[in-house]
Amino acid sequence: MKRAPDQTRFSISFNNRVKELKDIFNSVSPHENNLHTFSENIFSSFHLTCTNFENLSKYLLSRTNLSRKLPKNYVLKDYKKYIVHKNLLNVGTRLFYWEGKKEMKSYPFKEFNNGETLSWFTSYNKVKHNYKEYIEEANLENLITAISALYILGWNRYQQKIINPLANTRFVAVEKDETLTEGSMFSLLDYH
Repeated sequence: MKRAPDQTRFSISFNNRVKELKDIFNSVSPHENNLHTFSENIFSSFHLTCTNFENLSKYLLSRTNLSRKLPKNYVLKDYKKYIVHKNLLNVGTRLFYWEGKKEMKSYPFKEFNNGETLSWFTSYNKVKHNYKEYIEEANLENLITAISALYILGWNRYQQKIINPLANTRFVAVEKDETLTEGSMFSLLDYH
Protein backbone atom coordinates (compact mmCIF):
# COMPACT_ATOMS: atom_id res chain seq x y z
CA MET A 1 0.00 0.00 0.00
CA LYS A 2 1.38 3.38 -1.01
CA ARG A 3 1.66 6.05 1.69
CA ALA A 4 0.03 9.44 1.29
CA PRO A 5 2.58 12.29 1.01
CA ASP A 6 1.35 13.79 4.29
CA GLN A 7 1.88 10.44 6.06
CA THR A 8 5.46 10.17 4.83
CA ARG A 9 6.19 13.76 5.87
CA PHE A 10 4.65 13.16 9.28
CA SER A 11 6.57 9.89 9.80
CA ILE A 12 9.87 11.59 9.02
CA SER A 13 9.15 14.49 11.39
CA PHE A 14 7.88 12.28 14.17
CA ASN A 15 10.85 9.92 13.89
CA ASN A 16 13.23 12.87 14.05
CA ARG A 17 11.57 14.11 17.26
CA VAL A 18 11.81 10.63 18.85
CA LYS A 19 15.48 10.38 17.82
CA GLU A 20 16.14 13.78 19.40
CA LEU A 21 14.47 12.65 22.63
CA LYS A 22 16.60 9.49 22.68
CA ASP A 23 19.69 11.65 22.14
CA ILE A 24 18.65 13.89 25.04
CA PHE A 25 18.32 10.77 27.20
CA ASN A 26 22.03 10.11 26.56
CA SER A 27 22.84 13.09 28.78
CA VAL A 28 19.66 13.60 30.86
CA SER A 29 18.37 10.51 32.62
CA PRO A 30 14.69 9.80 31.90
CA HIS A 31 13.62 10.23 35.53
CA GLU A 32 10.98 12.35 37.31
CA ASN A 33 13.75 14.28 39.08
CA ASN A 34 14.79 15.64 35.69
CA LEU A 35 11.41 16.75 34.34
CA HIS A 36 12.28 20.45 34.79
CA THR A 37 15.71 20.11 33.17
CA PHE A 38 16.19 22.54 30.28
CA SER A 39 18.94 22.93 27.71
CA GLU A 40 19.61 24.13 24.18
CA ASN A 41 18.96 20.63 22.82
CA ILE A 42 15.67 20.32 24.69
CA PHE A 43 14.65 23.80 23.48
CA SER A 44 15.45 22.93 19.88
CA SER A 45 13.51 19.67 19.98
CA PHE A 46 10.60 21.26 21.88
CA HIS A 47 10.36 24.07 19.34
CA LEU A 48 10.41 21.68 16.38
CA THR A 49 7.91 19.31 18.03
CA CYS A 50 5.44 22.12 18.70
CA THR A 51 5.90 23.43 15.16
CA ASN A 52 5.17 19.91 13.85
CA PHE A 53 2.11 19.78 16.12
CA GLU A 54 0.85 23.10 14.73
CA ASN A 55 1.45 22.04 11.14
CA LEU A 56 -0.30 18.69 11.57
CA SER A 57 -3.18 20.34 13.44
CA LYS A 58 -3.62 22.88 10.64
CA TYR A 59 -3.53 20.16 8.02
CA LEU A 60 -6.06 17.95 9.84
CA LEU A 61 -8.40 20.82 10.67
CA SER A 62 -8.30 22.14 7.10
CA ARG A 63 -9.63 18.78 5.92
CA THR A 64 -12.80 19.24 7.99
CA ASN A 65 -15.57 21.81 8.10
CA LEU A 66 -14.98 22.62 11.79
CA SER A 67 -13.55 26.09 11.15
CA ARG A 68 -14.34 28.75 8.58
CA LYS A 69 -10.95 30.42 8.97
CA LEU A 70 -8.10 30.07 6.55
CA PRO A 71 -5.51 27.55 7.85
CA LYS A 72 -2.90 30.30 8.19
CA ASN A 73 -5.19 31.95 10.77
CA TYR A 74 -5.80 28.88 12.91
CA VAL A 75 -4.89 29.12 16.60
CA LEU A 76 -5.03 26.70 19.53
CA LYS A 77 -8.78 27.30 19.99
CA ASP A 78 -9.27 25.98 16.46
CA TYR A 79 -7.06 22.92 17.05
CA LYS A 80 -9.19 22.20 20.12
CA LYS A 81 -12.25 21.85 17.86
CA TYR A 82 -10.52 19.04 15.99
CA ILE A 83 -9.28 17.39 19.20
CA VAL A 84 -12.78 17.47 20.71
CA HIS A 85 -14.36 16.30 17.43
CA LYS A 86 -12.01 13.29 17.33
CA ASN A 87 -12.55 12.48 21.03
CA LEU A 88 -8.87 12.94 21.93
CA LEU A 89 -9.25 15.06 25.09
CA ASN A 90 -8.68 12.12 27.42
CA VAL A 91 -6.19 10.11 25.41
CA GLY A 92 -2.71 9.92 26.89
CA THR A 93 0.61 8.20 26.39
CA ARG A 94 3.02 6.19 28.47
CA LEU A 95 6.75 6.62 27.84
CA PHE A 96 8.59 3.28 27.93
CA TYR A 97 12.05 4.81 28.36
CA TRP A 98 11.62 5.75 32.00
CA GLU A 99 13.72 5.04 35.09
CA GLY A 100 11.63 6.78 37.74
CA LYS A 101 9.48 5.21 40.43
CA LYS A 102 6.30 6.38 38.73
CA GLU A 103 5.43 5.64 35.14
CA MET A 104 5.76 8.61 32.82
CA LYS A 105 2.22 9.21 31.57
CA SER A 106 1.14 12.26 29.64
CA TYR A 107 -2.33 13.53 28.78
CA PRO A 108 -1.48 16.50 26.55
CA PHE A 109 -5.07 17.65 25.91
CA LYS A 110 -6.56 17.02 29.36
CA GLU A 111 -6.42 20.70 30.39
CA PHE A 112 -9.02 21.46 27.71
CA ASN A 113 -11.55 19.57 29.88
CA ASN A 114 -11.44 22.38 32.46
CA GLY A 115 -11.72 25.14 29.87
CA GLU A 116 -8.01 25.86 30.24
CA THR A 117 -5.38 26.33 27.60
CA LEU A 118 -2.61 23.77 27.23
CA SER A 119 0.26 24.68 29.58
CA TRP A 120 2.90 23.02 27.38
CA PHE A 121 1.65 24.96 24.34
CA THR A 122 1.65 28.20 26.33
CA SER A 123 5.25 27.44 27.30
CA TYR A 124 6.10 26.90 23.64
CA ASN A 125 4.71 30.31 22.71
CA LYS A 126 6.51 32.01 25.59
CA VAL A 127 9.90 30.54 24.74
CA LYS A 128 9.34 31.03 21.00
CA HIS A 129 8.77 34.77 21.49
CA ASN A 130 11.14 35.42 24.39
CA TYR A 131 13.78 32.71 24.56
CA LYS A 132 16.03 34.48 27.06
CA GLU A 133 13.29 35.05 29.65
CA TYR A 134 11.45 31.73 29.30
CA ILE A 135 14.12 29.13 28.40
CA GLU A 136 13.26 27.16 31.57
CA GLU A 137 9.85 26.39 30.06
CA ALA A 138 11.51 24.43 27.27
CA ASN A 139 12.05 21.55 29.69
CA LEU A 140 11.97 17.78 29.49
CA GLU A 141 8.40 17.47 30.76
CA ASN A 142 7.02 19.90 28.18
CA LEU A 143 9.02 18.19 25.43
CA ILE A 144 7.63 14.75 26.35
CA THR A 145 4.10 16.18 26.51
CA ALA A 146 4.49 17.87 23.11
CA ILE A 147 5.81 14.66 21.52
CA SER A 148 2.86 12.83 23.09
CA ALA A 149 0.44 15.34 21.55
CA LEU A 150 2.10 14.94 18.17
CA TYR A 151 1.96 11.17 18.46
CA ILE A 152 -1.73 11.14 19.43
CA LEU A 153 -2.69 13.33 16.46
CA GLY A 154 -0.59 11.20 14.12
CA TRP A 155 -1.96 7.96 15.49
CA ASN A 156 -5.50 9.26 15.16
CA ARG A 157 -4.88 10.28 11.55
CA TYR A 158 -2.93 7.26 10.31
CA GLN A 159 -3.78 4.48 12.83
CA GLN A 160 -0.79 2.44 11.82
CA LYS A 161 2.96 2.32 12.25
CA ILE A 162 4.45 5.79 12.17
CA ILE A 163 7.91 4.89 13.36
CA ASN A 164 11.27 4.38 11.80
CA PRO A 165 11.68 0.65 11.08
CA LEU A 166 15.32 1.03 12.17
CA ALA A 167 14.27 2.06 15.68
CA ASN A 168 15.08 -0.71 18.13
CA THR A 169 12.87 0.34 21.00
CA ARG A 170 9.46 -1.14 21.71
CA PHE A 171 6.23 0.78 21.57
CA VAL A 172 2.69 -0.50 21.86
CA ALA A 173 -0.34 1.71 21.40
CA VAL A 174 -2.91 0.77 24.02
CA GLU A 175 -6.52 1.81 24.35
CA LYS A 176 -8.54 0.32 27.21
CA ASP A 177 -5.74 -2.20 27.84
CA GLU A 178 -5.90 -3.63 24.32
CA THR A 179 -2.85 -3.74 22.09
CA LEU A 180 -3.60 -1.89 18.86
CA THR A 181 -0.33 -1.31 17.07
CA GLU A 182 3.42 -1.39 17.59
CA GLY A 183 5.80 1.54 17.42
CA SER A 184 8.92 2.82 19.16
CA MET A 185 8.75 4.76 22.40
CA PHE A 186 5.25 5.58 23.66
CA SER A 187 1.98 3.79 24.26
CA LEU A 188 -1.49 5.29 24.00
CA LEU A 189 -3.78 5.30 27.02
CA ASP A 190 -7.39 6.22 27.64
CA TYR A 191 -7.91 8.67 30.48
CA HIS A 192 -9.83 7.19 33.40
